[in-house]
Amino acid sequence: MGTTSSMSTSNSTPPTRPASHAGSWYTNSPNELTSELTSYLSTPRNIPPPSPAPPSTPTPPRALITPHAGYSYSGPTAGCAYYHGLRERLLSPSPTPPLETIYVLYPSHHAYIEGVGISPCGHLSTPLGPLSVSLPLLSSLSSSIAAAGVPVQTITVDADSKEHSGEMQYPFIRHLLTATSSTSVKIVPLMVGRSSPGLSAALSPYILSPSAFTVVSTDFCHWGERFSYAPFSPPPPDVTLEEAIARLDGEGMSAVEALCTGGFCRYLERTGNTICGREPVKAFMGAQEGGEGGRFEWLRYERSGEVR
Repeated sequence: MGTTSSMSTSNSTPPTRPASHAGSWYTNSPNELTSELTSYLSTPRNIPPPSPAPPSTPTPPRALITPHAGYSYSGPTAGCAYYHGLRERLLSPSPTPPLETIYVLYPSHHAYIEGVGISPCGHLSTPLGPLSVSLPLLSSLSSSIAAAGVPVQTITVDADSKEHSGEMQYPFIRHLLTATSSTSVKIVPLMVGRSSPGLSAALSPYILSPSAFTVVSTDFCHWGERFSYAPFSPPPPDVTLEEAIARLDGEGMSAVEALCTGGFCRYLERTGNTICGREPVKAFMGAQEGGEGGRFEWLRYERSGEVR
């Protein structure tokens, strides 16, 4: 892993990122995967809509936050988010500009990243077909991020292939692009490590573009000895462990829903909650502060220990 201020755009054919978790975290059978994704996309919300109700003619969705565990755990929750998020955006009628770019912000579980990590891959393989990366736009974005004083690292194909948090989004994206005849839409993947103050400002003009959509990949609380995080051992009186974790996550979700970056950061400092995608979430929230505001709405919440 090396440090660079921008991404190289040589004339050589860029590599393709393999679907390295297909066959383990999700099926590698195109037919089975299509069937499973179709089922996940029909998952209903389990969080009531806000009150009072939003405007009858809301603006099209601009982003979604979605989990990245194996599909047997996260598939229904992710499907609910993609149905109400990306699917609605792709089907938005005129005068909404056609969708051109999907930014995927995801964390690193295997390598320490200061700032952001940029993959040299020009395509992202899925069992349903490849996704095309906009290398010129990725190069422009990495230059803007570097100009803001944020470290930009070029990550190897091998290092990116070991990371599941971005890959778990790609089959959902490919499935919906195919279903809506939108396969010309380009992807801009960004591995977000320890954030720097200038990252959100650099991201803002890109992800707030009317022709852009953002996918933020994160799970919430990772509880137990494996994650060195067990603040409820034993849980509070008259509260189950599951309820205590849900309350802990709910407090962080409220800060995100309010698009309050400072509140979310203070929550993380106070609780130490093991939200693995905290850095992509913070970067996304901060980028919204450069726009005209918006409304964030949670749709579904589940804990993997209750899925099976």
